[in-house]
Amino acid sequence: MPIALAITQILIPLLPTITTGVGSLINFIGAVRNAAMQTGEWTPEIEAAYRKSLWDTTKDPAYQPDTLPPS
Repeated sequence: MPIALAITQILIPLLPTITTGVGSLINFIGAVRNAAMQTGEWTPEIEAAYRKSLWDTTKDPAYQPDTLPPS
């Protein structure tokens, strides 16, 4: 348990940096996709498959949040 507490104390101050980093990563991925679309490397078929894979994760039980029992 002390290890978990130590890790938590290290990670909590880093949360703002982590959340900003995630946003930057998403923006970077979008920029790479846009550049690949302009050069023809990212075809409409690949875009459709990419969007379908993202949509499919919304139905995958592994990505569903746990439901809390009524209180």
